[in-house]
Amino acid sequence: MLLTSLSSVAMKIEKDEIDEFTGNRIVYTSWESILGGKSHIRFRLQEDKQSFDFKLIYDNAIVIGRDDNLMFKSTSGEIGKFESVSTYSGGIGEGAVGLAGSQAHGIRATYRGPLSWFDDNIAVLMRLYTTDGYIDNKLSENDGRKLSKLYQLFSSTIDGNPSTTMLTYNLKFVKKRVKGSGWEVVKEETKELITKEELQKIVDEWKSQTSDTMLYDVQIKKEK
Repeated sequence: MLLTSLSSVAMKIEKDEIDEFTGNRIVYTSWESILGGKSHIRFRLQEDKQSFDFKLIYDNAIVIGRDDNLMFKSTSGEIGKFESVSTYSGGIGEGAVGLAGSQAHGIRATYRGPLSWFDDNIAVLMRLYTTDGYIDNKLSENDGRKLSKLYQLFSSTIDGNPSTTMLTYNLKFVKKRVKGSGWEVVKEETKELITKEELQKIVDEWKSQTSDTMLYDVQIKKEK
């Protein structure tokens, strides 16, 4: 797994429930915006199939054919290739999440493929194939880290592995003299969507400063 340090306030699991008719589990993440809000992605489990939903605000009406590719290239040159599950036609507001872009042309599509690619790669280039050709967009490394973090949240939720479940913690980094009477708060930080393993590394690094005269510790509060 590629560990990323970026967090997003809006990044969360929007739905995690059992369908009353099929008995299958349904999991959706929140939408994550990239390309300055011109594109949005969320991961989804439905009918025992994993996929991601994709939105793009674009100047003109476009069509994505069934099995057309959406490809990503990582910082290390690795290519992730995903295929659309149907044919999609663009229209006004189709690329929007909320009001932003709701009056502009856009398109929405669903893709399947090796989603775990996002676990090990930071995307920096995206190529969307349409019935008329393809559209290239450069992603910032910040965008790529968002997608990796969003997938890791999705994957850990699906797996139900406590060691990889991502939670948000409020941390107070404190210190005091060995013979002191109280702790002094040096700094306070909120670490969003990190695993217990990542949390332990942060705590261990801070406490490693402990000496014969000074004690260091971290006071941890799990956010709801």
